[in-house]
Amino acid sequence: METKWEIDQGAFEKMLNWLHEDREVAGKKYEAIRIRLIKILSYRGCNKADELADETFDRVAKKIDGLADTYAGNPERYFFGVANNVYREFLREPKMQELPYKLEQQETETQADFPEYNCLQKCLKTLPDEKRDFIVNYYRGEKIGKIDNRKVIAQDMNLKLGGLRVRAYRLRVKLQKCVFKCIDKNKSNVLD
Repeated sequence: METKWEIDQGAFEKMLNWLHEDREVAGKKYEAIRIRLIKILSYRGCNKADELADETFDRVAKKIDGLADTYAGNPERYFFGVANNVYREFLREPKMQELPYKLEQQETETQADFPEYNCLQKCLKTLPDEKRDFIVNYYRGEKIGKIDNRKVIAQDMNLKLGGLRVRAYRLRVKLQKCVFKCIDKNKSNVLD
């Protein structure tokens, strides 16, 4: 994602004025947009929804000078478009440090009790970065968030959902073989 840009008071004031001329109404719109962005991002399975919503406002404020004069239409739609781009960038970032909580917890508690996890970690490290990021992101989220996440990934990769599933399946089969081989190797080492 972009480097952080600190919003200054002047840009913030212009952004509020762009939302509505009445300061109180503009403040309410700002809060409503922020809450809606957080809900949408959370619904997609994003664990940093607050941060991404703030990043969205920062980016809009950064461009507010030219934007307020040239943009025709509802400003809320612009915020949602920027948020979608911010979310896509977030999905492309390496996420190895953000494995699901249960796996992180297992790793720190008793790794010896979870040889499958240890083998999965070893096998993931053998993959090229883009494939590792893809498979980790493919399984990120729960329920509807996971579905939305996969739609975004498919869009980013210019694939249909069926093609995305095939790629994930092939990579998962490769990982499973690696994990089973690793587990068998560990069992034979224990028996020796």
